[in-house]
Amino acid sequence: MPDEFELDVLYPAVHALVSTWQAVGQPGAIIGAVAVSLRSQPRSTTDVDAIIVEEKGRAAELAGQAREFGLELRSPDSLELAKRTRVLGLVHVDSGVRVDVWLGMFPFEIRAVERARPIVIRGKEVAVSVPEDLIVLKAFAGRLHDLADIETILTACPELDREDVERSLRRLAQDLESPEVWESVRDLPAWKGGAPPK
Repeated sequence: MPDEFELDVLYPAVHALVSTWQAVGQPGAIIGAVAVSLRSQPRSTTDVDAIIVEEKGRAAELAGQAREFGLELRSPDSLELAKRTRVLGLVHVDSGVRVDVWLGMFPFEIRAVERARPIVIRGKEVAVSVPEDLIVLKAFAGRLHDLADIETILTACPELDREDVERSLRRLAQDLESPEVWESVRDLPAWKGGAPPK
């Protein structure tokens, strides 16, 4: 488990991101391991993930504004990569922290931003994804550590709305024609240990 210092190192990059999305007028939210640490149980991480509601063609504007707050493109082709992957790769210059910004356009991504709730971090309000939406985003990513994070969230947040999670995952699985998006969560011990799957 990381101590406060480990997470503290990431907060300047988090603040820079918040300032960026506020400056361009695009709502956003912190997701990924930092959000998991803030919403459930701290875990080690060396980067920051966020999601911003994307307006077509504004990635370059976003990157330009990010520079004003100490965030630079991670590589010369970051903007081109973002067009293909919908993830804008940045780095916080002062700290060296890597930052990945999802350019959200799908309903479940927009919903995650709209439902994010603020947490005060070192005197600044930061919108952080709620546990239910973190699970959906993690299931969409589908990597082994994402499933481990989902287990952590389920264990640490027994009061979360499982029906909401299930509805969202079933809808996403149907839209993507990927039943494993829901099944991977349904089959987790932490899910089975709560409400029985339908």
